[in-house]
Parts: sequence; C-alpha cells; structure tokens
Amino acid sequence: MYYYVEDQKGLKKHFFAAGWQNENGGWEVRNKYFKGCLRHKGVSFIDAHKKNLAVFEGYINYLSWKLENPDAVESVIILNTLALLPVGIEKAKAFSRIDLYLDRDQAGHNASLEFITALPYATDRSKIYEGFNDYNDKLVAAIAAEPRKRLMP
Repeated sequence: MYYYVEDQKGLKKHFFAAGWQNENGGWEVRNKYFKGCLRHKGVSFIDAHKKNLAVFEGYINYLSWKLENPDAVESVIILNTLALLPVGIEKAKAFSRIDLYLDRDQAGHNASLEFITALPYATDRSKIYEGFNDYNDKLVAAIAAEPRKRLMP
C-alpha cells in the first residue's frame, strides 16, 4: 500500500505499508513505524483445506511459517488481535485438525489454553519456536545466524 499527502507548498510526504484484508472489509497494515487497521478490525481467513487449520496471532508469523513450510495446504486463520479469539474459535469449529501457532508470551499461552479448552483436539505447536516469542522471531534469528543461507529454492 502506498499513498502520499501533498501540503500547501506542494511538498509530498510519502507513506507505505504492507497490508492484507480481513473478513470485515478492513485492512491490517504494517510498516517499520506503524501497526494498525484501516476500517473495520477482523480475522483474516485463507480457505485452503476443509479439515486442517493453522491459527496465528498475526500475518507476519503466518508468512514466516509459510516460508518454512511452502507446501503446507492448511486453511489459515490469522486473528490480527487476541481480542478476536472468540471469533477464531467459532470459525475453527468447522475443522477436525487445528494447529495453534500463538505467541509464547503470557497472553499467547492464555489464548492457547482458551482455544484448547473450547476445542480439545486443537494442538499447541509453539514448541517449534521455543526460546522465541513467536514464529517470526525464530525465523529472523535463523537468518541472522546464517546470513548467506538461501531461504527460497
């Protein structure tokens, strides 16, 4: 996403961010300086598999997971905020296998417990990035440790 604002003197101030749409027609946007939502907040859903589901707190964690798992075909719920956990749980009821990739902080742990309490067949997969707060932190650390390693085939 890119736009600019022109002041009275004709000088342009440029703005940019990566963005993805949520189910309520809003846009979740991120850049180095800003993290927010344009219009209505909501979960983002990628419909790819009828039985298997992966759940993430944020889109960047989903993208990090997808980079490491390019052949994965699960449907995906990105909560975009833990405040939308009840919406995510309700949507997840349609799936028979649920993998949770929530943050390893207290809020993420509590959210995983709430999810598993509601849907006992859901599995907390956060051990995959043990020692890091989230999936993206693990990937960033791996890239920093091996700067010459190619991530894409």
